[in-house]
Parts: sequence; structure tokens; C-alpha cells
Amino acid sequence: MDETSREANPKIQRVSSAEFVRRFSAYCDVALAEPIVLTRNGRDRLMVISVERYKQLLAFAVMHAEACDGVNDEVAELEDLIRRSGT
Repeated sequence: MDETSREANPKIQRVSSAEFVRRFSAYCDVALAEPIVLTRNGRDRLMVISVERYKQLLAFAVMHAEACDGVNDEVAELEDLIRRSGT
């Protein structure tokens, strides 16, 4: 994440990878309730989220992609109509 992402999500906990390894079990429990960003050399590298949250995000992405496909199909049909009408 860049600085903008950090400002947009100030309450996401950031933990160094070394600290995460030292307290693995405790941070896994935290990740069940909220995402954790793992850092390396002060830079955001990975995010740990619960399986439930992953499934929610995946379902949202699929739903969004399907909605976009429908819109894209409609736009393509309109473009085709415009081309055929010679406008």
C-alpha cells in the first residue's frame, strides 16, 4: 500500500513480518476479526485476512465483474447500432 492507502485505512494494523512470526497465533486470531498488513523493511508487502472475509471479497468481485460484463454487452450493442445506422 502506498501512503494514500495508509491514510484511507488508518485503523488497519501493520506488523513486521518478523513480529508476525514471533506472535503468529495471536496475530492469526486478530486477522479473524480484521485485516493485518505485513511489512518488510517498512513497506507493505502482504495482507492477512480471514477465509470468511476472502469469500466475501471474492463474491463481491464476481458480482461486480458480472455487472460490468452486462454493461459492456449493452455498450457493444449500442455501438453496433450506431455503426449500422451510419451515424
